[in-house]
Amino acid sequence: MVFRASQENLKSAFLNIIEKANPRYEKGAFIFDDDYFVRDVRETYLATKILKYQVEKYYDVAYRIVEKNCVKSHGSAFGGAFNSALLDEGGEELPEEIRAKVIAGYVSEKADIISPELDFVGINDNFPFMAMFTCCMAYKYTGDTDFLDALHRRASQLEKLLKRRGVISEYNAYTFHQLAFLAKVARVAPDEKIKNVAQNAQKRIWAEYLGHFNPQTGVSSGPISRQYLYNVETDYIFLHHLFGFEFPWLDIPSLEEMTCHFEVLDQLTEGYEVDEEVINLFKNKKYPFEFIATTEHSASIDATEGIVELPLAEKNAIYEYPAGEGGIYTYQTEYYGIGTATHDWHNGVQTSGIYIDYKRCAKPSCELDVRTVFARYLINDESNEYQGFMDQGRKACFGRKNKAVAMYKPKLAPESVLMDESDMNADLIKQYRKQSVPGNLGVTSAKLVIMVRAKSVMPDRIIVGDKVLDGTEYCSDVPKSVYIKDGDVYLAFHPLYITSLSGSRQMTVRNRNGELEIAFYNYKGEEKDFSRAEFVHARNGFAASVASSEEFGTFEEFVESECKTVVRDEFFISQHSRYTRVRSVSVNFEDMSLEGEYSPASEGIKFLSCNDYVLDFPKLSISGFDVSGLPYCEELK
Repeated sequence: MVFRASQENLKSAFLNIIEKANPRYEKGAFIFDDDYFVRDVRETYLATKILKYQVEKYYDVAYRIVEKNCVKSHGSAFGGAFNSALLDEGGEELPEEIRAKVIAGYVSEKADIISPELDFVGINDNFPFMAMFTCCMAYKYTGDTDFLDALHRRASQLEKLLKRRGVISEYNAYTFHQLAFLAKVARVAPDEKIKNVAQNAQKRIWAEYLGHFNPQTGVSSGPISRQYLYNVETDYIFLHHLFGFEFPWLDIPSLEEMTCHFEVLDQLTEGYEVDEEVINLFKNKKYPFEFIATTEHSASIDATEGIVELPLAEKNAIYEYPAGEGGIYTYQTEYYGIGTATHDWHNGVQTSGIYIDYKRCAKPSCELDVRTVFARYLINDESNEYQGFMDQGRKACFGRKNKAVAMYKPKLAPESVLMDESDMNADLIKQYRKQSVPGNLGVTSAKLVIMVRAKSVMPDRIIVGDKVLDGTEYCSDVPKSVYIKDGDVYLAFHPLYITSLSGSRQMTVRNRNGELEIAFYNYKGEEKDFSRAEFVHARNGFAASVASSEEFGTFEEFVESECKTVVRDEFFISQHSRYTRVRSVSVNFEDMSLEGEYSPASEGIKFLSCNDYVLDFPKLSISGFDVSGLPYCEELK
């Protein structure tokens, strides 16, 4: 079944955006009231919409955009895909000289377009999705079979990935962007093999997307491989205009009224093949609901290409996060969703390894009735006003049902690992600082933050230890459990062992920029450099529990139950393991025990268990849905 938004209404929406944008389209020009800047490749894609919808009064603007931007970035994933969209969508309105430039770009930047750099490598899956589309168009207009070979190579990699794992590496993140390019590939595929892989991959990713998405809250539940601060909170616009899904408590403008959300509108121009069973999965979810899957990730590092190559080429300069396989778990009820990921994706700066979404009442009346909760390790008091809001720690998270554990450690500064003191020149250090990883050098504070996105409306009650807060401000030298009543939903956060790097283990609760922030500090004091061992073995983390009034009755009963929780968090060191350190964590709730052991230095996980039995992560399991009917899941029958 093919779903497509109204093209006439989309034309109106894009026209609104064009008319609100800077009409001169200088570099850095932006669309008002939108988070997304229209520059370079995004300018190019906006030009394709002018041509696609034949908005003649803006043809001259489109041609100026294309003239300025096209060809120069064919070799990048975004540049190649967006320039290819000119050929795909520009049609007869695209001047011949521009068409010739785009085609010439395929030839001149062929090596980059077909390079393994744009393959499925376990990081940034959106890049090979875009590169597949570029190869389709490059082969169509040049006839060069090298592009066809690269296309088939990537299609084979994608097919094998979906046979091995339940979800792609870049799971539950910017999913409609991935789906849009798969839809383009299916539409312009040069042969049936490519078309089938693109269609099959769409079906699998739609099952993951709608499996994770919570119709009770209007946001996606579960762990997020790649989360910017607010990127998970516009998916409902896409789903509403594509499928007609209703979220009455959210303010969703009609397409004719839209003046922002450029990228959402862009993805709506495609038609999507979605199985009716998958649509019904979303419409008819039965609670409690579980989504479990396996995933895999590549090795990575906290550094940019080029800057890191020189130090790594030197003898003994080895520093990387390991490749591996992991499991993701999501649990939903009629009031909330909670999910965890056992491993970080990429270098972990964007991964929300634990994520909670909930509604404050049975029938939300506005977006303020919906909350999300996630964690970030922050060094030197990074502000939650920043869109990127990168995680400056590494974590292993796990859980079952409404309980979860997040085991954290702070990240090292890459330059402290890769360079001797004599190599630490100002330019290199400045470059590493751009990666949002201050690490163990120049530290004034190091803390794990649990952020409740309160949107300036604080929860009804907050209890820290046995103290009921009058407001939201609290500070203590002893980490304590925090209990929150927010409408009909109750939350508890129990600190694990918090290593003190400054003589005290401070915790704070505060209202920061309209969000509720709970922080557990490893350090707060004068600027200081720490050794690598001090940071690698600095422990932090928490256990979380969430429940609704339907499950627990009163908040007091919930707190009474949670107060029985016992946390143990220890390092094991023995001569048998050559005095390496294994972190052993157990959290005994009243009705469940969660336990895990792992090596913070190597990030190898020994085990994760629930009630003493190892956590099972089947390839793919979705409550109330026969996954064996999905492509590449036949073995699950």
